[in-house]
Amino acid sequence: MSEPIADVPAWARTHRARFELEPLVELIEDRQVQVGLTVFLYARFPMQEKEGARRRAQVEEIVLGLRDILQQLQPGSDSAARMQIQPFRPAAVLSPQSGMEPEVAVEARFFHSGDYTKEVTREEKDKLLSGIRHGLTAAGLREGQWAP
Repeated sequence: MSEPIADVPAWARTHRARFELEPLVELIEDRQVQVGLTVFLYARFPMQEKEGARRRAQVEEIVLGLRDILQQLQPGSDSAARMQIQPFRPAAVLSPQSGMEPEVAVEARFFHSGDYTKEVTREEKDKLLSGIRHGLTAAGLREGQWAP
């Protein structure tokens, strides 16, 4: 995708884009510590297109669209948080939240910019969750699943 999505909410509806949030937990000195948050973005896999180069191009376009949406969540320079978008794994994802319909997935992790192993405080978690939820719902993505 060479240019940004013109109407992100319409794009999100068309691709049934959705998100899920999970704690980012690491084992540090023999105890589980929440060091941040993992955000998963999903969009419907283009099953209407036959296998081949055209379908791969559509998947790539969807992935780039999801990554563009994630980039809008990038914490500012005054934030203690850092976002890292994980490399794309070229495989369809099936989940109960999508009614087992194939989806494309993109993952991002949010954590302390200075010290990855630093435990997030309740205030930091709440602020991060609120900002991410607001940004993604404003972009037209649904949390969890789309209504049947």
